[in-house]
Amino acid sequence: MLIEPSFGPVVRHRMLPDEAARLFAAVAENGARRRVLLLRPSRLPGWPDCAAEVARLRAAVEKVIALPGVVWNELPDGDHLAIWRRGGEAEVAAVEAATALTPGVAAVFDVPADLAPLQLALAAIAAEHGHAAPVVASGPPAEPATLADLASVERVIGQVELVERLTARAVWRFDPAERKALAFRRLWLDLEALFGTLVPGRTLLPQPALRERLVRLASRRLIAQLRSRPELVGDGAVALPMDAATVLSPDFARLDAALPARLRGRILLDIPLPQAVASPSLFAAAARVAAAAEMPVCLSGVRAGLLAGLAALAAPATWIVTSEPDALAEALCDDRVPEPLRSRLIAAEVADPATLGSLRAAGIIMVSGPAADAA
Repeated sequence: MLIEPSFGPVVRHRMLPDEAARLFAAVAENGARRRVLLLRPSRLPGWPDCAAEVARLRAAVEKVIALPGVVWNELPDGDHLAIWRRGGEAEVAAVEAATALTPGVAAVFDVPADLAPLQLALAAIAAEHGHAAPVVASGPPAEPATLADLASVERVIGQVELVERLTARAVWRFDPAERKALAFRRLWLDLEALFGTLVPGRTLLPQPALRERLVRLASRRLIAQLRSRPELVGDGAVALPMDAATVLSPDFARLDAALPARLRGRILLDIPLPQAVASPSLFAAAARVAAAAEMPVCLSGVRAGLLAGLAALAAPATWIVTSEPDALAEALCDDRVPEPLRSRLIAAEVADPATLGSLRAAGIIMVSGPAADAA
């Protein structure tokens, strides 16, 4: 029996093309940047019985694997995705040189700039192997949204079931014996995709003011849906994406008045850091109102490098959701995280098992991301 050559590190994560497409859409939606190597060794001539070509490609790929923070994902049928944050020009050049005579074996994408071609490549892989097709960007580039576009969305968004469009991300609680239990699910709304569905050909990305207006609109709609259908929370606890101003609105007061006792403490409100920075007093007031309603507040999107100066601003929050898990592990190791914040940290987007181990060793018990899912 012929055994196909294996690429990548021993530790890898399995991912379907549609899952990868959603991941990269989320990266772009959140303003993050990633470099992506798509590797398709089965396109080597004579695969898998082509030892010289395999050895040359493996030698180049190992340089990419050695880059800091690389996460290796295994797609179905022997395709691979390597994902890292920045840099790696020399390593990428080595892979391109090794595959120069074999087009289609390797391709490098920079997200968000190359999101559309990357999604098209993932769609092609899905089609080849009979997997669910991801939603991909196609056609001409989207134009910036206008006030008229947003007004049209406001007229129809009341008919959209936003809760059904939320994507869930598990947050796990680890005990000292490394046993884990589901703490709650963070629910995330892809606003750009929603807007693109309602107003095709338009984008919110270059329009922060319009985006904030849509955030408030979506928050009010979520609250209205929960008030009329509290069973949408499901089992366990959930964190809802929320706008601080909405928590102080009559809409939230009506939700508080109608919320069944069994859901008290099971709904958390996920408020992004930029809102707290823009108006600390508004954020603090929203956190007080939420606490009175027994809905703890998560301050989300906090970069690890900001934690040292964040104690006062983050004081009203029950949880602080941090990004950049590698940087968080370093900050904890170097004692650059204020003690009052440590027990309230949630490490998000943890993809590397080694990083998960470092965070656990530093006392972090709340973690989300592929490494925590697989632990």
